Amino acid sequence: MQQRITPSSTYGLFPALPKALTSIADAVDKTGLDKRLICLLEIRASQINGCGYCLNMYYQHARELGEQQQRLDVLSAWREVPWFNEQETAALHLCELLTELPSSHVTDADFARLMQHFSETEIIALVATILKINSWNRVVATLHFIPERNEPIA
Repeated sequence: MQQRITPSSTYGLFPALPKALTSIADAVDKTGLDKRLICLLEIRASQINGCGYCLNMYYQHARELGEQQQRLDVLSAWREVPWFNEQETAALHLCELLTELPSSHVTDADFARLMQHFSETEIIALVATILKINSWNRVVATLHFIPERNEPIA
């Protein structure tokens, strides 16, 4: 795969794009939503969307926040292990539903499950987080951003 437009060129040519998506992230930060949970959502959406650039960035960020590598290793199969709490599983379920629109929809039961674990403000913040990462995934997939390697290829 070859990069089509570099991240720095993209940001220079259309600075409103990163500014808009960063403002969503900043607004979510102000809600106090757990940063590790946000990272899990960013990773899960990026897994579904096949965004290597975002996966590279958010796995690193999750580890910096203290997320356990073993949980990250099984995140794509989160339903299969008992390592994610009810709040995390409700948020991950929402992430998958919104990332896979229009083939899936948030039902009243899904929303009721969220209400058991999150305030209305937090639910809106979850939706905003998922919207933001899905937007970034689409930008990155179209322009083929490629992450820098930390280690040489063997």
